[in-house]
Amino acid sequence: MMPPIHTPSPRRGIPPFSVLLIMIAVSVIGFAMLPRLKVQYSPSAPQHSIGVSFSWSGASARIMEQQVTSRIEGALSVISGCRNVSSYSSNGYGSVTVYFNKDTDMKAARFEAASILRALYDKLPEGVSYPSLSLAAEGRREQTALSYTIKAGIPSEQIYDYILDNVSVPLSRVDGVGRVNISGATPFEWVVTFDPEALESAGLTASALASAFTDYFRSDIIGMTTLENDEGEQRNIVLKLRNLSSTDFGDIPITKRNGRIYYLRDFATVRWREALPSSYYRINGLNTITLSVTCETESNILRVSEAVREEMSRLQASFPPQITASLSYDASRYISDELDKIYSRTLWCLAILLVFVFLVSRDVRYLVMITVTLAVNLLVAVVSYNLLDVGIHIYSLAGITVSLGIMIDTAIIMVDHYSYYHNRRVFTSILGALLTTIGALGIVWLLPEDQQANLTDFSLVIIINLTVSMIVALLFVPSMIDKFPLGRSMTTLPRRSRRRIARISRRYECFIAWGRRHRWAFLVLLVWGFGIPTFLLPERLSDPQDENPPLHRRLYDKVMTSRFISENRLTLDMIFGTSVNLFNKKTSAYSYYRSPEQKRLIINAGMPVGCTVQQLNDVVRHMENYISQYDEIASFHTSVNSYDNATIEVTFRREYENTSFPSRLKQEIISAAANFGGATWRVSGVDDQYFNNNVVTSYRSNSIRLRGYNYDQLSEFADRLLDSLGQNRRVSEPEIMDGNSWSLPSNEFHIRYNDEQIAAAGLNIYDYYSALSTKLYNSGIATIYNGHELQRVVMESGGRDRFDKWNLENALVTETDTPMKLSTVGSIEKRRTGMAIRRSRQSYEISVGFDFIGSYELCNRLVDKTIKQFNEEILPLGFRADAPSYGGWNDSKKTQIKLILLVIAIIYTMCAIIFESLLKPLVIIMMIPISFIGVFLTFGLFDFRFDQGGFAAFVLLCGIVVNAGIYLITEYDECRRISSKQGLQLYMMAFNHKIVPISLTILSTILGLVPFLYDGPEEVFWFAFAMAAISGTAFSILAMIIYLPIFMPLGERKSTESVHDYGTRNVCSDVGPNRSA
Repeated sequence: MMPPIHTPSPRRGIPPFSVLLIMIAVSVIGFAMLPRLKVQYSPSAPQHSIGVSFSWSGASARIMEQQVTSRIEGALSVISGCRNVSSYSSNGYGSVTVYFNKDTDMKAARFEAASILRALYDKLPEGVSYPSLSLAAEGRREQTALSYTIKAGIPSEQIYDYILDNVSVPLSRVDGVGRVNISGATPFEWVVTFDPEALESAGLTASALASAFTDYFRSDIIGMTTLENDEGEQRNIVLKLRNLSSTDFGDIPITKRNGRIYYLRDFATVRWREALPSSYYRINGLNTITLSVTCETESNILRVSEAVREEMSRLQASFPPQITASLSYDASRYISDELDKIYSRTLWCLAILLVFVFLVSRDVRYLVMITVTLAVNLLVAVVSYNLLDVGIHIYSLAGITVSLGIMIDTAIIMVDHYSYYHNRRVFTSILGALLTTIGALGIVWLLPEDQQANLTDFSLVIIINLTVSMIVALLFVPSMIDKFPLGRSMTTLPRRSRRRIARISRRYECFIAWGRRHRWAFLVLLVWGFGIPTFLLPERLSDPQDENPPLHRRLYDKVMTSRFISENRLTLDMIFGTSVNLFNKKTSAYSYYRSPEQKRLIINAGMPVGCTVQQLNDVVRHMENYISQYDEIASFHTSVNSYDNATIEVTFRREYENTSFPSRLKQEIISAAANFGGATWRVSGVDDQYFNNNVVTSYRSNSIRLRGYNYDQLSEFADRLLDSLGQNRRVSEPEIMDGNSWSLPSNEFHIRYNDEQIAAAGLNIYDYYSALSTKLYNSGIATIYNGHELQRVVMESGGRDRFDKWNLENALVTETDTPMKLSTVGSIEKRRTGMAIRRSRQSYEISVGFDFIGSYELCNRLVDKTIKQFNEEILPLGFRADAPSYGGWNDSKKTQIKLILLVIAIIYTMCAIIFESLLKPLVIIMMIPISFIGVFLTFGLFDFRFDQGGFAAFVLLCGIVVNAGIYLITEYDECRRISSKQGLQLYMMAFNHKIVPISLTILSTILGLVPFLYDGPEEVFWFAFAMAAISGTAFSILAMIIYLPIFMPLGERKSTESVHDYGTRNVCSDVGPNRSA
């Protein structure tokens, strides 16, 4: 064995001892910064928007938009950093959403929005609720960290007051707490129930009764004066005028008729009751007071939750005996368990890699050097995590785990090279290999924002770690070897092993020589193995209604609609598409994105128009009772927000979460839903399937959106679009949607009067309406102060519950000498309400939805043709038509394919710069599709879920599978500089130099990801990522061993040395025995 080659050079730069000292100091700083890292399960993406919501009882969508929404929208549009404003106005409700640039300070924007709303509120019409902001102060959505259930044997209002005064404030002072919310308390109210017949006989209406009541409790400011206090100082005094009123409402005078004073007791009764809730929220089916604590997004949720639990324990010690608090929900426990699992797998990954290094090197000193290098890498990287505000969560831990293998690979190559040659020349190869990986990961910042949020930290962590590993490899590793030299290289092999490798090399060289003569066969095999995506070809190009399509479309349609193609389309797609066709069929069967969160079962319920929240709550109660019988359930949270919106969210105990129980429970709930009549049910979660027993759907699969500055004109154009689509026989159920293609406008009962009959009967419509309104009256009329608190007063008609549509049409109304029925002068009909009004970028929007009977391509052509016709022939300047929801999933796939192609272009450019060649990078790029074949086959042949982790693996594979090619070609160029060999013999020498360290890097990458397969395909992100990376890396070995030498330009062979003679010589005689240079 040749002695190590030393190339001594004069000492330059920083002394090794100083380098070690600096790196150790930075590592200590990184260790001290470890507790400052934010720890959470999934990243909290910044929300660059602020939502404002408000209500106005009884206002139509048009009135709401004109009087309220447009004013708030205009006022908020001047906030600094605003890039777009959208609004939504419906009956009695409105909202405005302000979108900001990414660099906007959201805390300042929220403060500015709150100030604008405060100044604007007095100018809004009376009856409009105070607008509420729906965003956390930091510009990110807050998440509940802890929930406590408060129980007591006293009224809920008293519990609420005690918790608000004695618990809420101390908890809000805990460092890291965002908000403390209290829900579930139901206030009491006064209910005045009047007899509509008694009012009618006295010639009074409900509005007159309500007016008299509010006047009685009226308090008016009549002026100001000054008084002198005991110390002679002047004080300003406000003078108010009000009655000496009491809560004995029966004595309130209403009116004087025919010399008689009518009091409230003559028409109504009064009672004090607990108000009917407008919504319900329960945990495990219990009506209790719930104390919820949210955590600031910038804080460590584990530490904040622990601090809140300690503070709550301290506060509970001073609770009155009748009040108890129990912890009903703790998000930190699940997060802690999940993170412990990930930490454990990461440590297993690290242990496997280090054991692998030891088994290969058989040297404890070598293992210690690699371990110390890896520790310095990670601790120095922690400093960068803190500086760049990178948190620890599922995606960043994935990046750290992937980085472990690459950092160990980098350390192995530099340690092995420097311990033998004592120079840093191999750093060029390391730099080129790592830059291609960094360049591949850079495209994550070009993804759509919703996908980018999850992969940004993943890519950023890898980029940080690889950058640090380059610095450590360049400075720290050589300095450590200078101070603590190794005895031998890890890849130095004994003589017997070298002889065995020489025999294998002879056979391998013969195979490569044969392959280079038959390149076309390997190229065909590559194309067929990857697959030609014929399944993307449309069935036909021309529209059947087009009588004279172009020649190329007629020829295409003739071929694709021929009997042979039609009957064997699936078989042909499978034959030509091979692996990519298999992959497409499997991944198209389910949603691409899976949220990394606890497994949940979601049960939604709703009732028809005209039902109440209380009625829906009664039905939901039956479902809660059914769910509560299962001990495998950890908890279920119920919220009933309106008559058509109730949700039960079920979570499972940890030991049952990954068993068959969640799926079995889902099927049993679907069966039980049929027994809970009166409501429509939708069951989702656990898997990709969902159940919906609402046979009348409001969804339309296609839509065309119209935009314009004038709403009335836009409505007319929407009617014309509706007529245009209705003329096509393939279009089914076209209808103007409630702003999008997901929902139709709701229904209301409208009274239609016959003007001639009204005039003939001598009726006044307003008086007639007032009479009907009295029979149906139900409204809050006042809020009074009893000396201790404000109390709400509600007035309702005693006969309103018995009035249905028949009673309304046939009730006698005495507004003239002759009692009159509504059915005589009018009718009641059911029709669509005024649609919600949407605006975006100062333009109104109306969508027309429809279903299409036919292929996707024909529908696409109809939409394009209709949009073009309206934009060019019908719509004037300021109006525009487009298709907002057209091709969403396909567009996303196309975007990802374009980004992968961009990654390949970036890698090609980098390799061309490194090798100063246009041909060698092409061979390196060929390794990428070969690795993709491994991913396609793995997910196409087996029942594995491909989610965002799989896409992350695609991006990563583009960067790491080319590293082997870069190392081999760099070594080939280096050998050509110092050796007389040429052509295939020269490549074989370079191959034998590098095959051992390259094989180690590939095996370490695969072994490092094995622990993340433990939990199986149900594991979100991790399983798809690990399986895709392992299968792709494994297939890259075929690319390195077969395709790289066959297609690599080696130049002409000038040596007459035979293949067999080459094999008997020392394959590394020029530069040392089996060395990695």
